[in-house]
Parts: sequence; structure tokens; C-alpha cells
Amino acid sequence: MRITEDHIKSIIFGVAVGDALGVPVEFSSRERLVEKPLTDMIGFGTYNLPKGTGSDVSPTTFLSRSNIYWRMWFDLKKLSNRFINWVDWGYWTPYGELFDIGNTTSKAIDNLRTIDNPENAGGSHEADNGNGSLMRILPLILKIGNLPIPHTYSIIKSVSSLTHRHERSVNACFYYLTLARYIILGHSKESAYQLTNTTVINEFKERQIIDKEFNEFKNILEGDLSNLPIVKSGKWLCNS
Repeated sequence: MRITEDHIKSIIFGVAVGDALGVPVEFSSRERLVEKPLTDMIGFGTYNLPKGTGSDVSPTTFLSRSNIYWRMWFDLKKLSNRFINWVDWGYWTPYGELFDIGNTTSKAIDNLRTIDNPENAGGSHEADNGNGSLMRILPLILKIGNLPIPHTYSIIKSVSSLTHRHERSVNACFYYLTLARYIILGHSKESAYQLTNTTVINEFKERQIIDKEFNEFKNILEGDLSNLPIVKSGKWLCNS
């Protein structure tokens, strides 16, 4: 698989646009958004900031830069230092100050300040799950795109574990990047979805993923993602 400059731009701009669209309505209920859908870039919502402002793009950019500059030698310590600078100094934030960070991510970055192995910084309990590592993980496809699936799983786990070490968060990142791999290879969305399910199920079996964790992904692995019902607000809690 050949990663091009267009892929890199698409990853960064796609995440940035999605983030900027979502910031003004963060913490809004699904019911409110169904009633009043977001159809354009707006501003001055949740954080009272101008339209186009992103909150979580910086960690994604850190990962992109790490992959581009250390393609053959990925340094988790340097990536950790960027996370710390993001919190302490507003590194690569829109206005030089961090204004939005999840509880789980915040605790993990505090751990990164003192821990020897960055892979042990993220929380490993079920209550530590959130979407923080999933939101930033897409640029990792630049490093793992041509690697065997078992090897990619190990790398994804190490990067997710900087902030989210529980198996569920790791598996969500693995599913997401497997889907991205097939899309970059030129498969349609439908074909990529089916291939991803087959690949992930096989890897779960190979790694003997426990039944409880397999069941957390059962709806998308054994069903049709396009026909899943809307989950009511409040069923899932997220600490990012």
C-alpha cells in the first residue's frame, strides 16, 4: 500500500473539519441534534469560540508529524512530550491555550510526566474507556499501512495506551485503522466494511479476545452498520 501526500492531507483536513464542526455542539444530546441537525460550520456554541475552531486536532497532528519524521523509528517518548506541551503550553492549539480535554486523557498525560514506559500511562480499567485515542489514531495508518495485521495490532495498542490502555479502546482503534487500510487500498465503503469485519474477527480469535469484549463489537461485526438503530442519549458515558 502506497501512502501519498493526498492521503496525508485528507487525514489532517478531514479530522480538522470534523472537529471544528463538532466543537460548537459538544455535549449536545443526540435528540437535540436530530431535531436541529448541524448542516454548516457554526461558532460560539459550547465554548463560545469562532467558527472553524478545533479542539482535538493537535494530538492528531502530533501523531502525523511523528509518523512522517520517524517513519522507520517511531518514538513514543517524543510523542508523549508533545502531549505534555499541548497541556502545559497550548502547543499547536488554535489560540495558544488548551480549552478542551477529557478526564481520562488528562490523567494519562499527568502520568506521562513521570512514568518510564509511556505505554503504561493510560488507564486500564473499564471506567477509563473513552474516545480520546480513537480521535487521534488515524495518522498511524502512515506507519502500519504495509505491515502484517498482527504487527499492526501491537503498534496500535502501544499508541492507544499512551492515554487509553483498556482492551476496548485498543480494539476500537484497531477496527478503525483496519477499515482505513481497506479504503486507502481502493475498496468501496461496503467492501471495506465487510473485509474489516472478517479481519477483525480473525484477529480477535487469534488473540483470544474474551467474550465480553467481543460482544462490545458484536453489532458492527455481525450485523449491518448501515441499519443499526440510533442509541438513545445516556446509554454510553465517555470520559475521552
